[in-house]
Amino acid sequence: MLAVCHKRSSAVTVMLALLLACTSPLTDAFTPSRTPPRRIPGRRATATAAPPAVVTEVTAAQVFGRLADKKLLLDVPGAGTPEMKDCCHGGCDNCDYSRVFDEMNAGKAKWVACYVVREHSDGRRHEAPVRDLFGGDERLGVAEFVARLGEVDPRPAMGARPADLTSDFDAAAAEGLVRKVVGGDEVSREAWGDALVAISGEAHGVAWRPWAKALVG
Repeated sequence: MLAVCHKRSSAVTVMLALLLACTSPLTDAFTPSRTPPRRIPGRRATATAAPPAVVTEVTAAQVFGRLADKKLLLDVPGAGTPEMKDCCHGGCDNCDYSRVFDEMNAGKAKWVACYVVREHSDGRRHEAPVRDLFGGDERLGVAEFVARLGEVDPRPAMGARPADLTSDFDAAAAEGLVRKVVGGDEVSREAWGDALVAISGEAHGVAWRPWAKALVG
């Protein structure tokens, strides 16, 4: 009887040992690893990009009043031709230019021109206020561009509130606006006009309402 019990006990011991040997990999599989995650070679941790600056109506007015002008030349078919110049623009049905203008003027600064300099074939030329900011430079960093802008006295402008136009110039906020226009940290003389067209949808010059609509927010 004792021999039989001993044999059964040995068999149970062997079975338990086999069971533990089979289940140990499963146990190890569910054991949380304490090894730190591997870094992939060549991958660097990137800093979270700062959100774009929020442009207020005050900032938009401060910049608008320093870049807008009373005059605007339009790049339209027939611009600068004698026919365009001599047209009375009275809406005559038999005239190709009766409802087309190649120049617009206002009593106050009204448009930020979508160009730096424009000249028609008849010699009429307009230099936008932004030309003086560039001076002899083809490119400026946003900070330098805004520093020069801050030295310009704001002009009375149509649409914007006078109190906003003449408020203390906020250079940091203006930098946010300029970055929004150019899409980066550099302002190019060559690309300035195209950047204004792209952000405003205006082909020749940007008046206050489309300026604010495109930039405020």
